Amino acid sequence: MCIYRYFEWIQTIQHILQTWNCKIKLKQVTIDDILLYASCFNEVAKICAVLHADTLVVDSSLIDELKLSLEEQFENLNILLLKYIPGNRNYLNLLSLVNRYGVYLPTNVLSCVEEFVVFPGDTRKEHQLVQNSLRFKKFMPHDSDIVLRVTRNFHLDKLSCLVNELSSYFDIPDLDVLVYFNLNPSVVVDTYITYNIDQINTSTSSSSKRIPYEFGKKVSVSVLQASLCETKMLLEQIVLGKTTYEELIAHGALNLENLDIDKEFTLIEKYFASVQKSFDCRQGLDGVKSLLELFQYSKHVGHILNTCQQYKLDRCLKDEDLLELQRLVEPVESEQSRSKTSLIQATDSMKHIKQLLCFERRKCSNYLEVFPAVADCVEFFQFLHEEYFYDDHGRARFHEQVQLVTAQLQHEEYNERVLNHLVAAYNVMLPFLHSEQSFEDLMTKVASLDVTSGLKQLVTVRENIMLIQLWFSRTKVSFCTFV
Repeated sequence: MCIYRYFEWIQTIQHILQTWNCKIKLKQVTIDDILLYASCFNEVAKICAVLHADTLVVDSSLIDELKLSLEEQFENLNILLLKYIPGNRNYLNLLSLVNRYGVYLPTNVLSCVEEFVVFPGDTRKEHQLVQNSLRFKKFMPHDSDIVLRVTRNFHLDKLSCLVNELSSYFDIPDLDVLVYFNLNPSVVVDTYITYNIDQINTSTSSSSKRIPYEFGKKVSVSVLQASLCETKMLLEQIVLGKTTYEELIAHGALNLENLDIDKEFTLIEKYFASVQKSFDCRQGLDGVKSLLELFQYSKHVGHILNTCQQYKLDRCLKDEDLLELQRLVEPVESEQSRSKTSLIQATDSMKHIKQLLCFERRKCSNYLEVFPAVADCVEFFQFLHEEYFYDDHGRARFHEQVQLVTAQLQHEEYNERVLNHLVAAYNVMLPFLHSEQSFEDLMTKVASLDVTSGLKQLVTVRENIMLIQLWFSRTKVSFCTFV
């Protein structure tokens, strides 16, 4: 009986060793399997020697080879799916990134990733995960926690297959454009990519009624690559100053009015520095930037002109500075003249425009947002004008009446926010209450305004102008009663 059990035990051990031998040779082993076998290899070899089963011992060199293969493939998986820029703390999930642009992925790839791969920060399957102790040679993000984890049942053969499929599928030479400008968000580049995808889809679609990709139409990876290639070529033309105005604005897809052009072109310049392009892009960037700014400032000049006309600022309207501004932005007001505007002309024009708009006082154009905001406050303007709250005496009287209103409302329930915003909104409107000032005086006053809070407070007053008029009318009644 004992002998029977002894032979049964030997057969069981031999079966286990044969199974392990087969799994290792077919690479149907998990990370845990490889690490475990490597750690107990000497003990297994001794058992096989006792049982005269040396042929069942897997050569240690094969185990080392599998371990190296495992580390290499797992590192490649991280390189493929997690995108980062050295020195940047952020990273991107490649699958989520391409999905944002509507790119479809093979079902077998998605299901394999969903079943076996866990991205940083995802706590699902925590108890099923391998405790990663592998070392990487090339994948070195800023944060050591940025690393994939895999489930315990993820075999090496499946890992190798997934890596090969992802490598083949995402063989995109210009993928760095997508990664860089998503880690460093750019409105310009994102617009170019989506515009090019849409154009390529349009040209390759056999359907006469195409659904735009952003509303659900799937995009092939080849379309994405073609779009990135077009985008990169356009960016190169931009930095060399060889692009047309229509190409710059993606034939109308790029809205320049509120675009932070300085920020956008700094990002583009840094991108080419990161890929070590050898050409000097400063002159081309400056010219193209000026052309885009010229279009942007043409909108600002339009708002300035409309506001001056609306509030009958007659001296400003006749001022040579404002007339010169209108002449300077004429080249981008029609499609025909835009195409003839050179980068040098745009640079010279923008230099003069910024001088006329007192740009050196602020170094950014956000104060010009005052003009359309003030133009929307007609009732507030009329109220201030009718009450003569604009000269020195009028300003003093305005503040006196604000104090009276505050005193009257002390014992009542009222919207304190409206009253608090009134003085700041008045200060924003004040430069526009003087019809006989020069354009330079107007711009000097506007450039000195606190735009950040002033515009919000102006909106509050505009929305509550009837309440404000009621408060001020009560101070008149109280004053007359007192007299």
